[in-house]
Amino acid sequence: MTDTTGVNETLDDALRVALTIASQFAERISRLREQFAHQWEAATLQEYLELEARFEAERGATRARPRSAGTITTTSLAPDASPAAVSLPGPGDGRSRRARPAVGYWAVVILGE
Repeated sequence: MTDTTGVNETLDDALRVALTIASQFAERISRLREQFAHQWEAATLQEYLELEARFEAERGATRARPRSAGTITTTSLAPDASPAAVSLPGPGDGRSRRARPAVGYWAVVILGE
């Protein structure tokens, strides 16, 4: 019979070393993945805060600017407005078709330059 105990021990030692290396490698990958997730979260939060600040600044500038040509304004139609005041043109026959009652509707007025 041949003696394989030396070969088995060598193989066991090599497998333990390989398992230890694989375990350390997996741990490093896990740490890098966690670090990347934190960096991505911080970058996303920073971008969100910058965009929010920019939006608020633009909103403030728009509110501070006097309404003049080139601005967009919204107005609420009066609840007692007659349907004729909000009628839409008919399909080419010269007649008007009536829109829904004006209660709760908003109109956007764009003033030209």
